[in-house]
Amino acid sequence: MLHNVSKPYPIAPFIHASLRGVYQDGVLLVLLAIQIIIMGMVKDFSGIMVIFCTAFGVYAASIVTNNSSDKRFTVHPHILITGILTGFFLPNDIGFFFSFIIAFISYFLTCGIFGGKGGSWINPVMLAVCIASVSKPEFFTDIIMQQHIIKHGSAFQALTESGFTRIPADQSITSMLNTSFLHRAGVTLPEGYMTMLISFPSKIPAFRYNIITIMSSILLLSIKGIQKSLVFTFLAVFGSLVYFFPIVQSIPGYAQGDILYAWFTSGAIFAAFFIINDTGTLPRSSEGRFLSGIALGICAFFVAKPGVSQAGIPLRFFQLIV
Repeated sequence: MLHNVSKPYPIAPFIHASLRGVYQDGVLLVLLAIQIIIMGMVKDFSGIMVIFCTAFGVYAASIVTNNSSDKRFTVHPHILITGILTGFFLPNDIGFFFSFIIAFISYFLTCGIFGGKGGSWINPVMLAVCIASVSKPEFFTDIIMQQHIIKHGSAFQALTESGFTRIPADQSITSMLNTSFLHRAGVTLPEGYMTMLISFPSKIPAFRYNIITIMSSILLLSIKGIQKSLVFTFLAVFGSLVYFFPIVQSIPGYAQGDILYAWFTSGAIFAAFFIINDTGTLPRSSEGRFLSGIALGICAFFVAKPGVSQAGIPLRFFQLIV
């Protein structure tokens, strides 16, 4: 007896406890669009153009590598997300044509050759950043040099002494938090951290709006749009290593590392919630996600160190996936 194959069979008793892929992609696009709108509000038009060029580069590569017999080609949301995320990890002054080429090559080498989403064993966003950082290393210079951190005693103090520009409301917000909340717990938040949280002055958009990224992560967690075990394991391991071993090469300063600085200035927050949960390279088992988070945190620590490396997190993500 022939069955009608046009109607899919239900896969009960299994149910999905999170959003379906298409809806999850839609949520990610909205969250990324919010950050792009903020970039427009602060007149970072060059950064927006870089994102546009990388999105177009990924789209062009997807057309070239399209093996479908259907001549009609539609843009899958995942393709658009990949292009946008690639632009978020590139400096806004790296060049529009260069951004297009890098995005095209990375998507062609990964998703095109290895079979698209789910078949690729390399994250195309991280590959693009690694290629760009090797091709134009002058655009990925460290925020502050390691010897300056040793001289001033902490990464944050070295950043402050280097002429770190704070937002106008930094002092008032910090004072309010210390007076109303933190002093009761015996904690004092230095001035400057609110700038790193709200608008860190980096040429790479993924490093800037940490507060928007954190708010986006709360939404993704509430709708079960990400694998929290992988994300929190990575952040916990990376943060713990930064705290206990602030600078790998220096013996003094044990258990005095700055976790917030490392999270906010290395792109770790953005990468944790938008990159490592890509379904194409996400470990399927809970044990695999846990072990992957540990390995990512350890590797990121040895490259990004206390958070001064502009390409450390993407480089380590790429090397570990490979």
